Amino acid sequence: MKAIHTIFLIFTLFFLICKSSIAQIEPSTKAVTGFYIKSSNHFTNFHSFNEVLSENGYNTLENNLFSFSMGISNRKESSNNFGTATITYYETSSPTETTTQKTAELNIIELGLQMQRVLSNSKKWQIYPYLGFGLSLARLKMSKKIESLTFSESINEIHIIEKFEKMYMTPTPIVYSNFGLGLDRRIALKEHALYFGLNIGYKLTSKTNWGYPSAITVGFSGIEVSVTSRIEIDFSKPIF
Repeated sequence: MKAIHTIFLIFTLFFLICKSSIAQIEPSTKAVTGFYIKSSNHFTNFHSFNEVLSENGYNTLENNLFSFSMGISNRKESSNNFGTATITYYETSSPTETTTQKTAELNIIELGLQMQRVLSNSKKWQIYPYLGFGLSLARLKMSKKIESLTFSESINEIHIIEKFEKMYMTPTPIVYSNFGLGLDRRIALKEHALYFGLNIGYKLTSKTNWGYPSAITVGFSGIEVSVTSRIEIDFSKPIF
């Protein structure tokens, strides 16, 4: 419970800092705030870690991670350049098919800042390089099935242990930086704007040993492909 409170406090402080820092707005300059959503696929390499899992009878992890992000965007009214602050959740795709009773799952939650430098002057299309950084916390869940019961059997034999589980957490946050190129299509909605985009880049991360100095370290570096959407609403004017 203490860990949950600590993470919640970090999230709260993070967004308070992000909202004031990513825009870097002068007092006389109007800020344009938006809502930002991103869905990504990250292609990484768990080869060495998968060898350890396989040797111990566990399923191997897929070498790609799916993630979903949501947060805020901010820019100066006089500029198309914008920044984003997001919370992202990652998970492994379905584990490789296996007949073993042992399974491994990987989940990651991430806080990130990203800056986009728009190069094009088109009102409909925006091309931009981006650079981001942030912190991640990961959880590795190892499970071993002991008994296979139906629901009726399970509630009738409630004393029977059906599965053992053990959790491994990153002892310190994983640090990352990402960079790449993005393309957005802008759609005007009266006084507001909607953007749909595609980002392709690379993510570089530090590694974790799950608190065991002799363990093989695991990182999440690799190519990332993202589909994004962003909506900017001027609340001083009618939405419809």
